[in-house]
Amino acid sequence: RFVPPKYGIRRQGPARMIAHTPGGGGWGDPFLREPSLVLRDVRDGVVSVGAARSQYGVVVDVERWQVDLVATEAVRSTAKRPINRGS
Repeated sequence: RFVPPKYGIRRQGPARMIAHTPGGGGWGDPFLREPSLVLRDVRDGVVSVGAARSQYGVVVDVERWQVDLVATEAVRSTAKRPINRGS
């Protein structure tokens, strides 16, 4: 039996996994998530650069691997937010 860590990625070989969870895909408005946490997810390969922008309103400068704060503010202030049925 494998108990995964609360956060992080561990690469495993082929396996079958059954997970029983109490809820859905998130907590609150994704556009309010701290940009540095979204950047961490992009670096860890959990969220793509495109999803960071479209789902969280965070623009990642992939040459410097940092959040472009000016562009992020522009996207967050003008973009149509994704549907969040959980909040």
